[in-house]
Amino acid sequence: MGVETRPAPSVRRGTVTLMRSISRVLAACLAVFTMPALAAPPARPVVERVVLVTVASLRADRLGWASRTRRLTPRLDALAEKGALFARARTPASSTVPAAVSLMTGRHPQAHRVLASSDGGVDLPTLAGILSAAGYVTLAALADPSLEAVPHLRKGFDRMVATPRPAAPVLARQATDLLETLAPDERFFLWVHFNDCTAPYHPPVSDLLEFTADSGHSVWDFPLRTGTEPSTPDVLPAGARNGPLRSAAFYLDAYDATVRQVDRGIGLLWDRLVAKDRHEDTLFVVASLHGEALGEHGYWFSHGQTLYEEELQVPVLFRGPGVGAFREENRSVSLLDLTPTLVAVLGARPPRSDGLDLSSRLSGRFPVGVRYHYAAQAIAPFARTLLAEGRFKLIFRPPRPPQVEGAGWWPREEHRELYDISDDPFEAEAIDRVRVTIANELQLWLQDHYPAIPGSPPAEDRSRHR
Repeated sequence: MGVETRPAPSVRRGTVTLMRSISRVLAACLAVFTMPALAAPPARPVVERVVLVTVASLRADRLGWASRTRRLTPRLDALAEKGALFARARTPASSTVPAAVSLMTGRHPQAHRVLASSDGGVDLPTLAGILSAAGYVTLAALADPSLEAVPHLRKGFDRMVATPRPAAPVLARQATDLLETLAPDERFFLWVHFNDCTAPYHPPVSDLLEFTADSGHSVWDFPLRTGTEPSTPDVLPAGARNGPLRSAAFYLDAYDATVRQVDRGIGLLWDRLVAKDRHEDTLFVVASLHGEALGEHGYWFSHGQTLYEEELQVPVLFRGPGVGAFREENRSVSLLDLTPTLVAVLGARPPRSDGLDLSSRLSGRFPVGVRYHYAAQAIAPFARTLLAEGRFKLIFRPPRPPQVEGAGWWPREEHRELYDISDDPFEAEAIDRVRVTIANELQLWLQDHYPAIPGSPPAEDRSRHR
């Protein structure tokens, strides 16, 4: 015969009391969520001033963290020691114009549709427009007039100055001169864009002579010729020449010298903020828009023609109030994250974005997890790439349309390459024929989640077989 067991009366009373308490708490929470919102005064932004520095063609491996023999960026390295450095961030485009628009809107090129030039595009909220509406004075000093010609990038700026390719220190002085017109307590957003690292290079002669004297690039010391086939290993694009045609070592030295010049410009910009006592409450952000091909896959001193790592990996640095001192190298951050992050830090309403808000993670306590990274080529052959799990990277090129003939660099049929960049960081050996399942899954994911670049050929073209 079974014995029925019941809880003691004190236990039953305690249980009833606990349930009533939980009910009251739930009712109170429900009342809070259902009651009409009260008009609260707008919160004061955490950061009063922001300086955003962008650099075209600055490779991630030129910063001091990469342990290069030459110390090219001592000023950036010093800023990174007390800031958050995302050493292997990603760009959504390997060309300057679409990458800059993606940074300022937080959207992929398919969304803003500003590709190789300023033509076209979709009207989207921009970082400058959002901050201008929030009461910030918005200023820009650019070393590339083609950026000023883009309506997306002019939108929201109170004043924009664009000068054709001034040296980085000169542009830094121009940028700080803009700040002289502001009151000491005025909130501002300043965008400074350096273009020294884009070919043709114009480095300081002293740095070039110093670099040429050493033997750091003797491995590249072979003659080049100019031409229109950049995929041929010994061809130098005509636009990259500096006077008489020289060896590859000369141009590599020239590139490194321009990197050092940009570092000086960034240092001068920071020093002037320190001199005016504006650095303590200023969020200082440095980001490269894209990298530069230096012969790794047969492309020399150019960008926008490939989607390999030398063009997609970029450094992103945050320095300022509430920013911890740490470095991440796990390819976890995108240029798309900058607009939602800066808008959140400044207390404005974030727009719709393809990026992530990193404001809660800048302290270093919350690591950024692994994510999919997508990038697109804004010019023919309109290739696209997808990085999954921070490891497997698929590059997909659509077939050459029938109206484009004689382009040997554009395959007649669709072409794809799969790399394991954890084991093969230089993308030396494609494994799409070995890891067929992974390649197929990434291609399907790419086609399902990201439409083709506007103006690119369809995924399948059967016109040749009719």
